[in-house]
Amino acid sequence: MKSKVIIMMSLFLLLSACSSKDSKNELNLSKYEAAYETLISNDKPLNTSKFYQLEAVATKLSNGDVRVDVILDQANVAMYNIAIIMDIHNSKEIQDDEIIPSLGIVDNLKYNIIPNQVNSNNNFYAGLVLSAISSNENGQVKIGVTWTNYSGTETFDEVILMPYSTEFKEDVDSEENVDDEDVENSGSDE
Repeated sequence: MKSKVIIMMSLFLLLSACSSKDSKNELNLSKYEAAYETLISNDKPLNTSKFYQLEAVATKLSNGDVRVDVILDQANVAMYNIAIIMDIHNSKEIQDDEIIPSLGIVDNLKYNIIPNQVNSNNNFYAGLVLSAISSNENGQVKIGVTWTNYSGTETFDEVILMPYSTEFKEDVDSEENVDDEDVENSGSDE
């Protein structure tokens, strides 16, 4: 009789653990869908942030696809509990086979950025990177960034829309503002 009770209790605990895991997965999926809905429904995105640097780097891959890396770094405020999501397709809805890159939403990890402080063992990073694959060499990436202050009493949300391109952008000052005479005289002692 005792062994049946022990077996039944063990089964109950196992089933409740599975149920708890399923509800946690459902909660994460709900958070993910809400973050994506907030991202795509924002019709007035910023083009930059006053709190951090954001850059989109596009790299053409050997198979013809383009990897788009979004780099968030150089924060000038302390950012805690960062959640970031990006969309390079601007499709207005998640496709069944599409994965929308995110950090701090589904992975249940903490991401924090404090200026000039890095300690990855304690979840403090110099910057964060999200990557996605596109078939377009040029386009726009929409990024949603949410974070809190140290005490968790204030939450900040930003949606930023920025272009990406695999084309090399030459530095405007590199040759246009140099006269031929300056180049010829640059090596002389006159």
